[in-house]
Amino acid sequence: LFIAKADGDHPISVVDVGCGAGLFYAYLMWYHPSKMAAGAVRYAGIDISPKMVAAAHKRHPNVQFEARNVIADPLPSACYDFAVMNGVLTVK
Repeated sequence: LFIAKADGDHPISVVDVGCGAGLFYAYLMWYHPSKMAAGAVRYAGIDISPKMVAAAHKRHPNVQFEARNVIADPLPSACYDFAVMNGVLTVK
């Protein structure tokens, strides 16, 4: 839903906490290619696992990904418009 409000003149920023291999970024590119190409969404991915961040960089080399423990090293307040956590709390 947040993507609907985004446009090139008023871009939004989203941080994907627990980004893994960057699959949410791939989803955004697949379902919202024109908004992503227009720069309407500024995406950043964060994951605690350096291996997952490396996989994300390999899949999407021009995208911002960072290995970070957001509990030990929190992000500054209000530095992104939206935060997404998809599958982070999944138990198998």
